[in-house]
Amino acid sequence: RAVTAAFNVSNSLHTWLARYDGGAGGDDSAKAVASDVFGNVYVATRVWNGEDTDIVVRKYSAAGEFLWSAAIDGAGASQDYPTDIAVDSEGNAVVAGKAWNGANFDWYIAKLAAFDGDLLWDAKLNGPGSSDDTPTAVAVDSQNNVVVAGQLWNDFNLDWHVVKYAGTGGGLLWDETINGNGSSED
Repeated sequence: RAVTAAFNVSNSLHTWLARYDGGAGGDDSAKAVASDVFGNVYVATRVWNGEDTDIVVRKYSAAGEFLWSAAIDGAGASQDYPTDIAVDSEGNAVVAGKAWNGANFDWYIAKLAAFDGDLLWDAKLNGPGSSDDTPTAVAVDSQNNVVVAGQLWNDFNLDWHVVKYAGTGGGLLWDETINGNGSSED
């Protein structure tokens, strides 16, 4: 069961609590949380669906009222895990995670509509080494473009990688691999 709690910053008192159980009796756990300019709270959760795990994003009002839930099956019938979440200036949520492609994990990024959690766009990224790749952070810039950072396998070790997607449509704006000194894991 995933639990989300809100506290008053001035006195540390609990203001609201929300519990989420995916319903399949598995290990459901919140992995990342973000808020928007209105105080709404977005929680990225890994949820067992009875066969595998999915990413579920839940939105709560500033008062803790449940607003919507969106289940994301990153690569279809696979293990999907959220790693981070961010919110743009319009209240659209962007979740980064990893999705099983049948052989290894790829990056998976999805942008969800503020009003109802509908999928606006998604993107996948498989590193050149065709091994486990993991995004570790997501952020949104002042134009609502999405920046994701993490690690990609390059056939020999892990390199840091940063990509930027257009906020509208999710087109790739640029990507950059950062290979540290010594050609070892970065």
